[in-house]
Amino acid sequence: MTHVCITGNETDPGALRQRVDEVIRSHARVLCELRLDYLDLSPAHAFSFLAKLPSDWAPRLVITQRLRASGLAAQGRCGWDVPTWQSWWKDVMALRPWFAVDLDWLVVDRITGESLSWQGTFRGRHAFFSLHGTLDEAENLGPELAASARKHNAGIKIAAPVRGPRCLARLMDLSDRLGEFPLKTFAAMGDAGRAWRWSPLAGDFSYFAFDESRTTAPGQHTFQDVKPYLTGRQRPDLYLLWSDDAGNRHGEKIWNSVFLARDAHARYVNVACTDVPESASDHESWARDALRWMERAGVRGASVTKPFKEVFPPLLGGFGSVNTLWRGEGGWKCASTDGEAVLRILGEGTRGSVAVLGGGGAAQAVMRALQAAGHSVTQYRRDAEGFLSRGNNESVVVSTWPGPYQERLVEELARWGSDSIKLCIDAQFSRRESESPLALWCRDHGVEYVPGTEWWRWQALGQDHLWFGENRPGARALARLWKLVPHSKSETIRALAIAAVRKGRTEIRHPSLCRDAEVFRAAIESLGVDVEDRDGAWWVAPAPLRAPQDPIPCDEGATGFRVLAALAPLLEGGVLRLDAAESLRRRSGSAEWPMKIPAAFPERVSVGLSSQFATGAAIAAAGWAGRHGGARSFVLDGVLRSAPYFSLTCSMLTAAGACVTKSGDRVEVSVGAGWKEGWITEIRPDPSSLAFLEVAARGMGGRLMPKEPDAAGDSEFPLLLDEWLQSGGEVDLGHHPDLAPPFLAAAAVLRRPLLVKGAPQLRHKESDRVELLVAMARALGMETEALADGFRVSGAPCRAARIRTGGDHRIAMAAGVIGLSHAGVEVDDRACISKSFPLFWDALTLLREMFP
Repeated sequence: MTHVCITGNETDPGALRQRVDEVIRSHARVLCELRLDYLDLSPAHAFSFLAKLPSDWAPRLVITQRLRASGLAAQGRCGWDVPTWQSWWKDVMALRPWFAVDLDWLVVDRITGESLSWQGTFRGRHAFFSLHGTLDEAENLGPELAASARKHNAGIKIAAPVRGPRCLARLMDLSDRLGEFPLKTFAAMGDAGRAWRWSPLAGDFSYFAFDESRTTAPGQHTFQDVKPYLTGRQRPDLYLLWSDDAGNRHGEKIWNSVFLARDAHARYVNVACTDVPESASDHESWARDALRWMERAGVRGASVTKPFKEVFPPLLGGFGSVNTLWRGEGGWKCASTDGEAVLRILGEGTRGSVAVLGGGGAAQAVMRALQAAGHSVTQYRRDAEGFLSRGNNESVVVSTWPGPYQERLVEELARWGSDSIKLCIDAQFSRRESESPLALWCRDHGVEYVPGTEWWRWQALGQDHLWFGENRPGARALARLWKLVPHSKSETIRALAIAAVRKGRTEIRHPSLCRDAEVFRAAIESLGVDVEDRDGAWWVAPAPLRAPQDPIPCDEGATGFRVLAALAPLLEGGVLRLDAAESLRRRSGSAEWPMKIPAAFPERVSVGLSSQFATGAAIAAAGWAGRHGGARSFVLDGVLRSAPYFSLTCSMLTAAGACVTKSGDRVEVSVGAGWKEGWITEIRPDPSSLAFLEVAARGMGGRLMPKEPDAAGDSEFPLLLDEWLQSGGEVDLGHHPDLAPPFLAAAAVLRRPLLVKGAPQLRHKESDRVELLVAMARALGMETEALADGFRVSGAPCRAARIRTGGDHRIAMAAGVIGLSHAGVEVDDRACISKSFPLFWDALTLLREMFP
């Protein structure tokens, strides 16, 4: 912003000096107003106060001493009169090079009958004549004020209370008529003027209060509000709430937190209007003034609530009621996201009879959306006698009644009876859930209750999409998020294994630092390989591989275990022995631990459960070929599961200098001209981990992962997700078993049915994932069925539950994502995510903060 002036209403000189000191030290571009007229000081004491301030403060101070307000508490006993006031100002203007002095124009030119001569003595940058009064007074006296200011080469300040867009438009037009000045500031006071202060229409600077206890005008924002916007000189993009309730700050709090989390230079402000159009004939002029003012003020979008939802559509080519305005091609557009929000809460596949209570704009929008989605809908309006008719055994109630009417609403529902009602969606959130009569009624009658805050969130996510499109949260915010995402442990383990068997130094940039990768690094080092940390990379120097005397612990890392076992034929000095955590021991099927690994190359490699066996065999074959020349081959036995991951191994071997050919089931590996000298490999962000964040973002209407996949197998997740959403719920995960947990999370978050098939290896992961995923779905209230090669779940409902993870990191992450959309979903083991995504909970929190 250009200039921000922090003001206050201190009545004690010490408190005023302390406030000025804090403001001056806070930011180099902040000005500070000294409201001396709030202090009961004599002219001599007021001058002495200014003279004692540090001289280097002066260029950032705006001095205000209005005669009419001076010594209010002292009731005129401070010795101020017109001649004294004029003389005092001449001395003050000669004292320091102040940024500006605020001269009360009515006293200067109207009360004394003569202008104050200041040009020859004023050492500062600006003097401005100020006028505080009603809008009528400002329009009547403004031309005289402007003429006087031009005569003396001074600036102007006009402050007037406003009630809504009509007043805002009048103040804007007055500013245009008066023209430009060396310094010009206009202040729209009151709750309807809160957005004005952030807009270019405010002029060269805007006044903000130091804190809420020291505001000098109604509706004034504070220093804390404006601090985040001081880094840029441009005023923030504005987003408004057109309302008639100054106390409605729910949206302000959430949207402004979202903008800060996104590093977006934007501000959301409630414009609480008291000039509500009384008749339909007034709607058009009111809406025209609002749209005209928004265009000039740099407003990018707006929420609309009662009683203005039906005001804008006639001017913008819409119909019915709307809750969202945004700038589109060709001008302003309007729509309602209220109905979409209710559909998101109900979920796809949920059909039934719905009672919509109320006759306002939100009720009309919900009716249209539900009917378009195939629901049977009945609308009930209230009148002096209550509802026009009794209920028709509806299973869902959508209430748009405001909070003050809820006692009456509960009485009506008692007359209806509650046997058929299963779900109640409430629009109001002016009363806390613990105090809401409707929420308490639902609790007492066993009816699922969705509070207004949840409805607000879903309609806000719809607005978010209309305002910002798919490219949110924005590049800068996403860069912070991506720093928390682990790099691929699959690529890291493969890179370490290839580096260990090849000749020449290898640089692995951005290695994964998850537990599995660290365990595998320690295992490779125990074979005699030197791995050095250097500038965030791992530098690997190969050495003759030797089997250590002690067993190598593999913890729960199946990939590392299988790759290490495959390297046994390359080791010198004894038998390779591997140990593992209990969960991995169970999966291996071996009864003897530590396990002794035979030092013989297999002719056939079983790949029916995992492609990791083929990965290990290919890397070992490359190591043998590099030492002995020629080629080494093996046959893939069974249907190759997770084929993209074996393709990843082959592409990494090729990049390192090996040659891998696959003909049918036979794989042949050679090194040919030799290993590449100084191989550098960049480890990409882990797509299996990103899949969980992608689901969370989709649930909030956004996207994270690139649409086009790369060599990493699970990078196809966005394509698979889109195909699932379009196909009606079926997905084959034979090559992507690790995506089953994020797909279940997607079914819960997006409230869609899901059939996972083609992945029998799911039962042989860190856990029996089919059983754990099915158990999770049941705990969430979803109908589900375990299958031999996957599972089936319905798309609704979701309820609070504590999810058993079985120590499986992907189960925990799936539950965490579901918990973003459904309150009360928790996991019994948050720490198990360290296996693959140590900062998952931090990333999930940051992502949630980036959306309303």
